[in-house]
Order: sequence, then C-alpha cells, then structure tokens
Amino acid sequence: MDRDDVLVLGDDSRAFLAVVRSLGRHGLRVHVCPFDHAAPALRSRHIAAIHRLPPYNLDPEEWVRAVRALFDRHRFALVVPCDDRSILPLHRHRDSWGDTRIALPNEEAFAAFYDKGATRDLAARAGVAIAPGEVLAPGAEAGALVRRYGLPLALKPRRSFLLDRIGARRSVAILRAEPDLREALAGLDRPEDYLIEGFFAGDGVGVSVLADRGELLQVFQHHRVAEAGQTGGSTYRVSATPDAKLVEATRALAAAAALHGVAMFEYRQDHATGDAVLLEVNARFWGSLPLAIAAGIDFPAQLYDLLVQGKRHPPVQYRVG
Repeated sequence: MDRDDVLVLGDDSRAFLAVVRSLGRHGLRVHVCPFDHAAPALRSRHIAAIHRLPPYNLDPEEWVRAVRALFDRHRFALVVPCDDRSILPLHRHRDSWGDTRIALPNEEAFAAFYDKGATRDLAARAGVAIAPGEVLAPGAEAGALVRRYGLPLALKPRRSFLLDRIGARRSVAILRAEPDLREALAGLDRPEDYLIEGFFAGDGVGVSVLADRGELLQVFQHHRVAEAGQTGGSTYRVSATPDAKLVEATRALAAAAALHGVAMFEYRQDHATGDAVLLEVNARFWGSLPLAIAAGIDFPAQLYDLLVQGKRHPPVQYRVG
C-alpha cells in the first residue's frame, strides 16, 4: 500500500520525536526538517528523509523559496511544525504555501494564544480566572506594581519568540524583591512587550486537547509531580483524571478562539481549594506529549486523521496515574 508523505519540522527529543514516531506507526512516510542536524532524535527509524533549510533569520525570502520548493517537490499530505521557531515563519508567510496542508493554529487561535496579553483578554471575556496583572506601560514603576500585586511577581514576555530573533527564546522571570523588579524594568527596551502578574501559589496542571473548530474532541490532563523552581519547568508528570472546572475553562477558551488543531492549556491550581488560574496556552504540540500518547491518546495520529481525512475519533478513556 502506498503511504502518504508527511513533513515534521523540529528536532527535540520530546514533542518532535513523539510526533515522528506516532506518524510513522500510523503508516506514513515521515520527512523532517531539523534546526540541529546533529540532534539525537534524527536517528529515529521512523524518519525516511532529512531535508536542510537555510536559516530563516539570515534571509527570510531565501527560506520561503526553499520551503516552497520542498513542498512542490514532495506534495506532502500534511506538514507539522513542532515548535515556535517553525510555526512563526510559516504563519508569517502562510499565503506563500498554496494548497499545502499545514498544521498551523487557525488565525483566531494564533492571535489569541501567541500573545500572552491577548490570552489574558480572551480569558477575561470567557470568564476564565487569571492571575492579577497587566501589560506593562512605558515608565511602569516598580513600587506601584508591588503595592498593586504584591511579591513575588512574574515578569513575562508577551511572546516567547520574536520573528526577527527566531533563535532566541525569552523566558519568564520570578522577582522576589522590589529592587530586583526595578532592575528588570530598567533593562527592558520595550516594556509594552511584557506583562506583570501576581504569583499564584499552586501546582502546575496541563490540559491538552485536540479540537475541531472550537469543539473539544480529546482531552488529556497531567499534573507536574516536581517543578524546577517557581517558573514551573518540569519533566516529571503524571496523567490525571480531568478536572471538570478546568475542562470547562478550556472548552470556553477553545470555543472563543475557534481552535482547530492541538493545544496545551497550562494552569496553576491550589489543590486544597480547587482554585486555579490560567497561565498560558501553547497552540502546538507540547513537551509532555509522550505521556499523553503512552496513556492512550495518540494526538499526532488523530490530528492527521482530522486534518487530512476529516475523521473524528470518539473521546479516549486514557490511563490515569
């Protein structure tokens, strides 16, 4: 039986490798475009071909020409970008790809979830709890922010990656003292590109979904068992029974953004009270994807079936714990 060719962009050992393995097991011939051609994930037996693209930041137009030539040559059934370094340029030039089917966030979801300020606005309209905070204004004063929101404070870039600096990730900073905040504010070239939030104590919870034009088809929840500091980085997680309140909050956000594809909604929850706030939304495959697949929801294969074949799978009762 002939197999469809698919293209996966990325190279990490979490989301990218999980997508490659899933689509390979799904009977597809997997091509890849990595950023790092020495990445260990490229040794996967499911990879049929590896392609090289010029760096986007050196010459965007040359990158567009190379991508278009690759698409024309192979006529991929689906292109799956696995991180923001490929999603942002593909979105910026999305009118250049003709009829190539690309698993990009729909326009509404991109606008809502690729700007943390816009995500806060959407959550407020949808009645979803968020931490107290605001987008910074030029001249924002540390003392006033501390009086308004207390300490510690989270200083967040509205966008983790910028198109003109696609190789540099901007991270969240947790500031515990007013002098630290004052120093951080003084170092910002454009304060309006950042937001400040009061810190909500609790544990990290992720609600991962596949949606069809705003309707949730699959829902998977995990808890972070251990976190690397208060910014929440973690690789130790456990599958969990979906929390009804978090699922309803996620459903409201997905519907408001007409989400079509995959996303992971990150919350921080106080398990003693059940209260939770939305932290951010990643409208792409996420780092804990291997856990969801191991627990029973094959998100990449289902995404392919939805986008290419128009097939919707019934909700999966995945393994908890």
